[in-house]
Amino acid sequence: MYAYELCRKYQEALNRKDQEAILDLFTNDASVKAPLLGELDVMTFHQRVFESCGYAVTKLTNVFDGLHHARSVALQFVYTWTFPGGRQVSVEGMSVFELDETRKKFGRLTIIYDPTEFRRNLKGASAEMRMAMDRRQEQFRLAA
Repeated sequence: MYAYELCRKYQEALNRKDQEAILDLFTNDASVKAPLLGELDVMTFHQRVFESCGYAVTKLTNVFDGLHHARSVALQFVYTWTFPGGRQVSVEGMSVFELDETRKKFGRLTIIYDPTEFRRNLKGASAEMRMAMDRRQEQFRLAA
Protein backbone atom coordinates (compact mmCIF):
# COMPACT_ATOMS: atom_id res chain seq x y z
CA MET A 1 0.00 0.00 0.00
CA TYR A 2 1.71 3.18 -1.21
CA ALA A 3 -0.45 5.32 1.11
CA TYR A 4 1.04 3.53 4.11
CA GLU A 5 4.56 4.23 2.82
CA LEU A 6 3.71 7.95 2.48
CA CYS A 7 2.35 7.96 6.03
CA ARG A 8 5.47 6.26 7.35
CA LYS A 9 7.65 8.85 5.61
CA TYR A 10 5.53 11.62 7.10
CA GLN A 11 5.86 10.23 10.65
CA GLU A 12 9.63 9.91 10.26
CA ALA A 13 9.98 13.46 8.88
CA LEU A 14 7.74 14.80 11.64
CA ASN A 15 9.86 13.17 14.33
CA ARG A 16 12.99 14.69 12.74
CA LYS A 17 11.31 18.11 12.32
CA ASP A 18 12.32 17.87 8.67
CA GLN A 19 10.12 20.53 7.07
CA GLU A 20 11.53 19.98 3.57
CA ALA A 21 10.80 16.24 3.66
CA ILE A 22 7.29 16.96 4.95
CA LEU A 23 6.58 19.47 2.16
CA ASP A 24 7.73 16.93 -0.45
CA LEU A 25 4.92 14.59 0.65
CA PHE A 26 2.12 17.13 0.06
CA THR A 27 0.67 18.83 -3.01
CA ASN A 28 1.46 22.54 -3.38
CA ASP A 29 -2.08 23.57 -2.34
CA ALA A 30 -2.47 21.07 0.51
CA SER A 31 -3.71 22.09 3.95
CA VAL A 32 -3.66 20.77 7.50
CA LYS A 33 -6.62 21.11 9.86
CA ALA A 34 -6.12 20.56 13.59
CA PRO A 35 -8.16 21.30 16.75
CA LEU A 36 -5.94 24.03 18.18
CA LEU A 37 -4.67 25.80 15.08
CA GLY A 38 -7.54 25.51 12.62
CA GLU A 39 -6.78 25.06 8.93
CA LEU A 40 -3.40 26.24 7.65
CA ASP A 41 -1.13 25.57 4.71
CA VAL A 42 1.31 22.71 5.31
CA MET A 43 4.40 24.87 5.86
CA THR A 44 2.77 27.30 8.31
CA PHE A 45 1.16 24.50 10.32
CA HIS A 46 4.40 22.59 10.79
CA GLN A 47 6.42 25.73 11.54
CA ARG A 48 4.00 26.60 14.35
CA VAL A 49 4.02 23.08 15.76
CA PHE A 50 7.82 22.87 15.67
CA GLU A 51 8.18 26.30 17.30
CA SER A 52 5.82 25.40 20.14
CA CYS A 53 7.72 22.43 21.51
CA GLY A 54 11.30 21.48 22.13
CA TYR A 55 10.91 17.87 21.02
CA ALA A 56 8.06 15.67 19.82
CA VAL A 57 7.69 11.99 19.04
CA THR A 58 4.82 10.42 17.15
CA LYS A 59 4.17 6.73 17.74
CA LEU A 60 1.96 5.03 15.17
CA THR A 61 -0.39 2.43 16.67
CA ASN A 62 -2.82 1.58 13.83
CA VAL A 63 -3.45 2.26 10.14
CA PHE A 64 -6.97 2.33 8.65
CA ASP A 65 -7.41 2.24 4.87
CA GLY A 66 -10.36 3.85 3.05
CA LEU A 67 -13.18 1.76 1.62
CA HIS A 68 -13.81 0.98 -2.04
CA HIS A 69 -10.76 2.64 -3.55
CA ALA A 70 -11.14 5.75 -1.44
CA ARG A 71 -8.21 8.13 -1.55
CA SER A 72 -7.78 8.33 2.21
CA VAL A 73 -5.97 6.61 5.03
CA ALA A 74 -6.19 7.22 8.77
CA LEU A 75 -3.49 6.73 11.37
CA GLN A 76 -4.08 6.24 15.06
CA PHE A 77 -1.19 7.67 17.02
CA VAL A 78 0.20 8.69 20.37
CA TYR A 79 1.88 12.07 20.07
CA THR A 80 4.23 13.15 22.87
CA TRP A 81 5.39 16.76 23.09
CA THR A 82 8.30 17.81 25.29
CA PHE A 83 8.08 21.49 26.09
CA PRO A 84 10.91 23.80 27.10
CA GLY A 85 11.64 23.00 30.73
CA GLY A 86 11.11 19.27 30.20
CA ARG A 87 7.31 18.96 30.65
CA GLN A 88 5.84 16.16 28.55
CA VAL A 89 2.30 15.84 27.27
CA SER A 90 0.95 12.80 25.43
CA VAL A 91 -2.28 12.71 23.47
CA GLU A 92 -3.91 9.93 21.50
CA GLY A 93 -5.62 10.80 18.25
CA MET A 94 -6.12 10.24 14.54
CA SER A 95 -4.56 11.73 11.44
CA VAL A 96 -6.70 11.41 8.32
CA PHE A 97 -4.69 11.81 5.12
CA GLU A 98 -6.48 12.50 1.85
CA LEU A 99 -4.42 11.58 -1.20
CA ASP A 100 -4.37 13.49 -4.47
CA GLU A 101 -5.64 11.96 -7.73
CA THR A 102 -2.29 10.27 -8.39
CA ARG A 103 -2.28 8.73 -4.89
CA LYS A 104 1.37 9.76 -4.60
CA LYS A 105 1.01 12.90 -2.47
CA PHE A 106 -1.21 14.15 0.31
CA GLY A 107 -3.81 16.76 -0.59
CA ARG A 108 -5.11 17.36 2.93
CA LEU A 109 -4.43 16.27 6.49
CA THR A 110 -7.06 16.40 9.23
CA ILE A 111 -5.78 15.80 12.76
CA ILE A 112 -8.29 14.77 15.43
CA TYR A 113 -7.58 14.64 19.17
CA ASP A 114 -8.86 15.96 22.49
CA PRO A 115 -6.78 19.07 23.25
CA THR A 116 -7.71 19.25 26.95
CA GLU A 117 -4.50 17.78 28.39
CA PHE A 118 -2.38 19.65 25.90
CA ARG A 119 -3.97 23.00 26.83
CA ARG A 120 -3.27 22.40 30.54
CA ASN A 121 0.44 22.30 29.78
CA LEU A 122 0.75 25.26 27.44
CA LYS A 123 2.50 27.59 29.84
CA GLY A 124 5.81 26.86 28.09
CA ALA A 125 4.41 27.40 24.59
CA SER A 126 4.93 30.59 22.64
CA ALA A 127 2.49 33.48 23.18
CA GLU A 128 1.39 33.25 19.53
CA MET A 129 0.62 29.55 19.88
CA ARG A 130 -1.36 30.12 23.11
CA MET A 131 -3.39 32.92 21.51
CA ALA A 132 -4.16 30.80 18.44
CA MET A 133 -5.28 27.94 20.66
CA ASP A 134 -7.44 30.25 22.77
CA ARG A 135 -9.15 31.54 19.59
CA ARG A 136 -9.83 27.98 18.41
CA GLN A 137 -11.21 26.99 21.82
CA GLU A 138 -13.59 29.96 21.71
CA GLN A 139 -14.77 28.92 18.24
CA PHE A 140 -15.52 25.42 19.55
CA ARG A 141 -17.52 26.89 22.46
CA LEU A 142 -19.55 29.11 20.10
CA ALA A 143 -20.23 26.21 17.73
CA ALA A 144 -21.52 23.96 20.54
